[in-house]
Amino acid sequence: VGRETEVEELFQKLCKENYSFLSSIETTTKSLKSTFTRISVWFNELNALLNTKLPTLKFDEAANRITVV
Repeated sequence: VGRETEVEELFQKLCKENYSFLSSIETTTKSLKSTFTRISVWFNELNALLNTKLPTLKFDEAANRITVV
């Protein structure tokens, strides 16, 4: 609470500077790889900005599965 502007600016920055993140938002929500990219990049960036401990994710392409590590 109180850092909404910073979070919004972070989102805008990611959309401008991180093509993988932007693409994961603009493409299908049915792609597990896009879902992984979208959530993992966002969590990592929020952790850095807010000093939080949102989970780290791992994408296992062979099993087509996202896991929390």
